[in-house]
Amino acid sequence: MLDRKQISLNAASEIAKLAPADQDRVVRRIRSGELKGDTQVYAAVDTILNAHKQPDIFGKPEISEKETEQLSDMERRIQAVEKMVATGWKDGECITAFKVDPNRAKSMAEKIKYIRSALLRMETALYAADAQRNMLTPVGQ
Repeated sequence: MLDRKQISLNAASEIAKLAPADQDRVVRRIRSGELKGDTQVYAAVDTILNAHKQPDIFGKPEISEKETEQLSDMERRIQAVEKMVATGWKDGECITAFKVDPNRAKSMAEKIKYIRSALLRMETALYAADAQRNMLTPVGQ
């Protein structure tokens, strides 16, 4: 797969950390399209390597009613942010940059930078959670 450029050298190095049977599991998931890109491969490998440290990692954690409400609220907010960000673009151009008060542009850009960093961490954690789920599900199901 590396020779055919189907995976990167970094992804291949991560997969090589696994036992042969686990390598096969990850490779099958890449070939089936369930793992796309290095981030998802890293998350899958990390999940397998850390499974012995967290025996309940594959079980669904018990969450309270309050936590369920918070998660639902977060999902709604993510959808609202997605919609809001989409309105800042037209024909591939950032119309927000043309409309924002020039005195506030730098402050907004710095806030977006912080949000981007936090979202990247959240994205990585969510991909890891998805990889955990996928590692338990047989390929094709």
